[in-house]
Amino acid sequence: MILNSLNKIFAKGTYIKMTMFALILQLVSLFRNYPINHPCGRVLEITKGVGVLINCDSAVYMKDAQSPSRLFNGESVYQDRPLPTLIVSLIAKMWHFFNLPDYYRDIVGNSGVVVTYSLVTYVLFLILSATILSISCWLGIKTFSFITSKFHLNNESFTFIAFIFTIQISMNELTKTFFWTPGSQMFNILIPVYLFYLLQFAYSTVSNRFFLLNVCAFIVLLFSYAFFILLIIPLILLGWKNYKLRIFVLATSVLIYVSYPILLRLVGGTYNNFAIGYRRLYIWVIDAYFDNEFADKISQFLTLFLKTFPIIPITISLIILIVFVNYKRNLNVVKLEFFTLLIYTLALAFYGYYSRRLTFPIIIFVLLMILKMYMGYPKKISSFQVSLTFGVITSITLSSWLFTNGPLW
Repeated sequence: MILNSLNKIFAKGTYIKMTMFALILQLVSLFRNYPINHPCGRVLEITKGVGVLINCDSAVYMKDAQSPSRLFNGESVYQDRPLPTLIVSLIAKMWHFFNLPDYYRDIVGNSGVVVTYSLVTYVLFLILSATILSISCWLGIKTFSFITSKFHLNNESFTFIAFIFTIQISMNELTKTFFWTPGSQMFNILIPVYLFYLLQFAYSTVSNRFFLLNVCAFIVLLFSYAFFILLIIPLILLGWKNYKLRIFVLATSVLIYVSYPILLRLVGGTYNNFAIGYRRLYIWVIDAYFDNEFADKISQFLTLFLKTFPIIPITISLIILIVFVNYKRNLNVVKLEFFTLLIYTLALAFYGYYSRRLTFPIIIFVLLMILKMYMGYPKKISSFQVSLTFGVITSITLSSWLFTNGPLW
């Protein structure tokens, strides 16, 4: 029943319909109650009952976009991810060059200083969020279409899986909090989806165009959000040329990003890596060792890391994983995904800064693994089981999305 209904709605124009569905769902996030005294930022009220959050991070992004020199003189704390802000700034400058209309709003920050924000700049950041979510939808649906062909499944199964995937990445605490908020947190939706997509081509022969296009995307994304360094795992495993050449190309790509601070200083700029200099991300392990606090710090930081995981989604995911992994074939189906999940988890565990917005992508990645194992499950799934699964997943997702605030900063 459910399979037939979904297939009728989404059988034609699956990509466009599901992407539009994901974007329209974001309108619901406008109607939410924020704390009266927000811990980091200000709530901008559009009309009664409708507001958007300009938190501490988004305030910095807005300032950087309106005054891009901050990204070159060391004033911004987000010099390590300049590309999205520079693109927004460039388009906004072109808009103002042609004297097109704009609207400005004064906001009193936590420091008490009044900052004037541009509506055009804000809207451009919204377009960026919509683009990231749309690309995530497209990549995810494309991945499950590929898996459907690989496992010789019918279109109804594909539509069902694609729909479950779409509601999961569009109705969650990340999109609820950060879709309408300028910043880079929407990339945490794209990371697990892109990782999962590329892993499906591991050890498979790919064309020059496919490999080089994804390497270019890798470089662009590194300058947008450094956690995209994880893409190097599936990129190395692609069947393009030979290992030495792949490693050379990828090492050169990383070198371009790593050399950026040096190039910036050579042209007279100032580079200040807030993440390493102030927060000591990853470097804290070395600091703890030389301060003779290694064991205490490891225990303290890993405890903070574990506390960022929401209990219910993790418990349910683990139960489902255990059920599926009991069948040996399913384990083989996601063997590379398990390896990548381990690396991803370790990268976050030793990061040194812990927040639900950073660890939530792991839950998304686990969901993608579960959906893949479900698609490869050799036993026929009854319509009752499909209906029950659909009901449980949508109920939990909808309740969590509507009745929780999610990470507010």
